[in-house]
Amino acid sequence: MYSFRRAELSDVDAMAYVHVTSWKETYKGLLDNNVIDKFDLENRKKMWAGFLQKDCTSIAYVARASEKIEAIASSQRIM
Repeated sequence: MYSFRRAELSDVDAMAYVHVTSWKETYKGLLDNNVIDKFDLENRKKMWAGFLQKDCTSIAYVARASEKIEAIASSQRIM
C-alpha cells in the first residue's frame, strides 16, 4: 500500500533517483540517447532541491511503499 505526502528537502536524493531511473527505463529507445544521458543524478538532486525551495507556486508529492519513495509528482503554476 502506498502513502502520499508532500515532499521535503530530505527526500531530494530519493526523488532524483526515481526521476532519473524512470526516464532511463521508460524512454530508452524512444528518445535520442543524448537526451536521456542528460538525466544525471547530481543534476536532478540540484533541480529538486531548488524546486522544493521555491515559493508557493510549486509543490511536489512523494508516494512511499515500505518507507521507500517509489513515485513523485509535481506541479508549478506558470504565470
